[in-house]
Amino acid sequence: MSSIVLLVPLVVALGCAESTLIRTSPANAKVSYRGRLVGIAPAELVVPHGDLRNPIVIHVEHEGYQSQDVPIPTQIGAARIVGAIFSLGLSFTFKPPTTLPDETDVALESLPAAPVVVAPSQQPAPPRREADVEERLHRLQELYERGYITELEYRRRRAAILDEL
Repeated sequence: MSSIVLLVPLVVALGCAESTLIRTSPANAKVSYRGRLVGIAPAELVVPHGDLRNPIVIHVEHEGYQSQDVPIPTQIGAARIVGAIFSLGLSFTFKPPTTLPDETDVALESLPAAPVVVAPSQQPAPPRREADVEERLHRLQELYERGYITELEYRRRRAAILDEL
């Protein structure tokens, strides 16, 4: 009789919480429940039975990935129903029929890469087509022949155009 008296508190203590293993992809994400850190994934989330009446939502975050609030569904434990049948419902005194899944997998999405902005002074000049260079040299030659620019100016500008090649 004394062994039964000692066994009842042990059964009640064991039946006060449910747990699920949280795994993430990528691994090593921070897992929080109700604003408290549960651990670094893979981590075991332990939830009191009283919380199973409300939606269970965990927060998962990892650097470089979009943080997520993930609901964990409760489910009816088939073994608990069978136990209740054999114990004439007495087992529901210690554990309700609802439970958490054994494992919960969370896949995080990576954040989009920030666009690289190049200052206008750092942007490479657009490639010159040979026809464009040829046309510029021809116009420069005409300006020199008509006397609009000096020979020194002609040579300087011609060298600048040819340097772009």
